[in-house]
Amino acid sequence: MTLTSDSSDSSEKSDLSSFGSVYALSKQKLHSIYRIYDTQTTL
Repeated sequence: MTLTSDSSDSSEKSDLSSFGSVYALSKQKLHSIYRIYDTQTTL
Protein backbone atom coordinates (compact mmCIF):
# COMPACT_ATOMS: atom_id res chain seq x y z
CA MET A 1 0.00 0.00 0.00
CA THR A 2 2.65 2.50 1.01
CA LEU A 3 4.86 1.50 -1.94
CA THR A 4 2.10 2.17 -4.49
CA SER A 5 1.24 5.52 -2.92
CA ASP A 6 4.92 6.54 -2.91
CA SER A 7 5.35 5.57 -6.56
CA SER A 8 2.21 7.48 -7.55
CA ASP A 9 3.41 10.55 -5.67
CA SER A 10 6.79 10.45 -7.41
CA SER A 11 5.13 10.02 -10.82
CA GLU A 12 2.85 12.98 -10.15
CA LYS A 13 5.84 15.10 -9.17
CA SER A 14 7.71 14.13 -12.34
CA ASP A 15 4.62 14.92 -14.44
CA LEU A 16 4.35 18.35 -12.82
CA SER A 17 8.03 19.08 -13.41
CA SER A 18 7.81 18.02 -17.07
CA PHE A 19 4.68 20.13 -17.53
CA GLY A 20 6.48 23.10 -15.98
CA SER A 21 9.39 22.75 -18.42
CA VAL A 22 7.03 22.42 -21.40
CA TYR A 23 5.10 25.49 -20.21
CA ALA A 24 8.34 27.47 -19.93
CA LEU A 25 9.40 26.40 -23.44
CA SER A 26 6.02 27.34 -24.94
CA LYS A 27 6.21 30.69 -23.14
CA GLN A 28 9.62 31.37 -24.71
CA LYS A 29 8.29 30.41 -28.16
CA LEU A 30 5.32 32.75 -27.76
CA HIS A 31 7.71 35.51 -26.66
CA SER A 32 9.86 35.09 -29.78
CA ILE A 33 6.77 34.95 -32.03
CA TYR A 34 5.39 38.15 -30.51
CA ARG A 35 8.79 39.81 -30.94
CA ILE A 36 8.89 38.90 -34.64
CA TYR A 37 5.31 40.10 -35.06
CA ASP A 38 6.11 43.41 -33.34
CA THR A 39 9.17 43.99 -35.55
CA GLN A 40 7.15 43.20 -38.69
CA THR A 41 4.37 45.59 -37.69
CA THR A 42 6.83 48.38 -36.88
CA LEU A 43 8.51 47.88 -40.26
